[in-house]
Amino acid sequence: MNSIRGIVLAAGKSTRFGTHFNKLLTPLCGIPLVTHVTDLLYACAIPTTIVVGHLKEQVTAVISTRMPHATFVTQEEPLGTGHALLCSAQQWDSEHLLVLNGDMPLITKELVEQLIDVHATTNAAVSFVMAYPDTRAHAYGRVIIEGESVAIIENKDFTGDRTKAYPINAGIYIFKRTFLERYATELQPHNAQKQLYITDLIGIASREKLGCNPLIADYALVHGVNTLVEFVTAMSVMRERIIMRWLDAGVLIEDPATTWIDASVIICEGTRIASGVHLRGTTQIGVKVILEPYVIIDDSTLHDMVTVRSHSVIAQSIIPAHTVVGPFAHMQLNKITIQNTSPSSAYQL
Repeated sequence: MNSIRGIVLAAGKSTRFGTHFNKLLTPLCGIPLVTHVTDLLYACAIPTTIVVGHLKEQVTAVISTRMPHATFVTQEEPLGTGHALLCSAQQWDSEHLLVLNGDMPLITKELVEQLIDVHATTNAAVSFVMAYPDTRAHAYGRVIIEGESVAIIENKDFTGDRTKAYPINAGIYIFKRTFLERYATELQPHNAQKQLYITDLIGIASREKLGCNPLIADYALVHGVNTLVEFVTAMSVMRERIIMRWLDAGVLIEDPATTWIDASVIICEGTRIASGVHLRGTTQIGVKVILEPYVIIDDSTLHDMVTVRSHSVIAQSIIPAHTVVGPFAHMQLNKITIQNTSPSSAYQL
């Protein structure tokens, strides 16, 4: 599918997050939560528009540094997801619109490509992702399929049997632009929250027999982040993915349970990482580096065959190849500031 634009909904206030800061800006494995979504669209080479609202200047600044060609539109009032989509109407310059919530850090490029492929082969007005949750006590919209009829009922409006295992709406859609141009303005706030729901477009497409195509995905890929519990759960899943990626790339991680690697870290093959190591920020690790237990490296570059002895901390530094640092060294801006061993045991830049 050649003509497609991404629309990321990132205007919410994060009221369920339970903190004084915006969940979309909260670092998840080293990068702001919302940029997990925008980075994915960037990797898919999909031109993207982000709908911003609450803390729009900060959200715009964070995304722009990683996605310089993104465009932004503002939802001035929080009148619902359907209204947020309408705010982006001036950016509907492609035949199809891929619409995603901005709080879904676990979605994968493979899932997005699968949805695009399914949509391209069905000629449906809308294709969307649904999943079966691992609990029935959730706040997601439920997908109701009865014969050829498909609808999504938001949690606050659902009056049916909550013990029944309905699939949930994941918050990922592809719409034909012509469908949105014809029907998006028909959305009405006839619901418990008095808002315009993007999910009502599913029912409209079904009612008008224009094609409504659900794709079933693994719930672990699509559950969003609305609470701190969900945030920590997502962080645990993402952390495991990062560990597995580097193991597959030839990096020996001796104790994955105690190792922390941010999403933006780069590691070359043949490196050996002992227990309790933390690699943060923009750190880059060369070939055959040895990191002994409880080493912390932050925003630094270690060239090939460096050894960092146990309990050392390196921040904002560049370590030449074949250097030995530590043990118990504290290096910042290329200078040793704390060291509890003899000077000969560490390399002084």
